[in-house]
Amino acid sequence: MAYLLIAIQLAPGDSGILRTLAHLLILDGEADKALVTIERLETMEDTARHPALALLKSRALALAGRTEEARNSFREFLAEQENETRA
Repeated sequence: MAYLLIAIQLAPGDSGILRTLAHLLILDGEADKALVTIERLETMEDTARHPALALLKSRALALAGRTEEARNSFREFLAEQENETRA
């Protein structure tokens, strides 16, 4: 985690690093920090529609006890996957 935080300082706009950080924060039980990181990703033009973002958000919301929002985010993820399959 420490190396990841250093990497973010060196490349604050790197969406891959931020997604990895969000995932690790979820694994560590840090839902609020993960959600802040995900919100940051959602404001970045190149990652706003990344397929994994809705899934990460769903997991973070579920961890935070925000069940209905987590379900909605998971449904969004499934819809995006279905759209990609059709394309």
